[in-house]
Amino acid sequence: MNFHKMKANLFQSLILPFTITTFCILIAIPSCFSADDYRYSTCRTMYSCGVIGDIDYPFWGDDRSPYCGREGFQLDCQDNQFPTLRSGFKGFNVSRINRKLQLMTIFRNVLFPSSCSQLFRERIAFNETLFSYGQEVRNLSLFYDCSGNLSQSDENKFTCHVEGNEERTGFYTFEGRDLLRNLSNNCSKVIRVPIVFDDLNENRLVAGQLGEAINEDVDMKYNADNESCSACIDSEGVCGSNPSNSDPFLCFCRDRPHDQTCPGIYI
Repeated sequence: MNFHKMKANLFQSLILPFTITTFCILIAIPSCFSADDYRYSTCRTMYSCGVIGDIDYPFWGDDRSPYCGREGFQLDCQDNQFPTLRSGFKGFNVSRINRKLQLMTIFRNVLFPSSCSQLFRERIAFNETLFSYGQEVRNLSLFYDCSGNLSQSDENKFTCHVEGNEERTGFYTFEGRDLLRNLSNNCSKVIRVPIVFDDLNENRLVAGQLGEAINEDVDMKYNADNESCSACIDSEGVCGSNPSNSDPFLCFCRDRPHDQTCPGIYI
């Protein structure tokens, strides 16, 4: 074997493993050397809404893109004010959001006593797959514009104002009470207000102190694929959604969105 042929064989024996190794390294290198996915970059930064800061998934609103949150969690934000949820909580503001416990705290934006029209404009009709009350929270039913003989309900009366100083009488009771069925047949207007039903508020209601009971803050649990979001965060992803999908949860990763978690740890 001549010298040139030996040299060529040696070169091939050296260059082939080097080429294979280089090819494997290029395949294995993560996408961190390319630009991060825009949804990952956009949603990884928390935002502020009114006086509440450090808000992230599932809430969104204002300049926060819908895919950073979840349908049903849009917040209306105003400077130096508490935000409101766009749907399901008419007449209530959000005062706190606890990301760790998935809790939000709501309160009435017009305190009682108020006008009859303001009081009965409130409406809570939330999506029960997304929100739920705590164990101590119960619905208090307020009835108004009643007819017939309801004198037996004197201990459950309240008053609200109509057009200035004129007062109208209403009644309140908890769901499941016998009084509720009677009022439902004789009153044309009703709202259901969540209250914390503890010993303090029970004593207030017995004493006729309706305002003190219904003006208190109420905690609500929210559910937006909480377990999936925790797994996504553990994989160094950012929780988000695809609003046009029936199963909307997505985990935004540096390379692209994934269904549940990011595929690997990025360097």
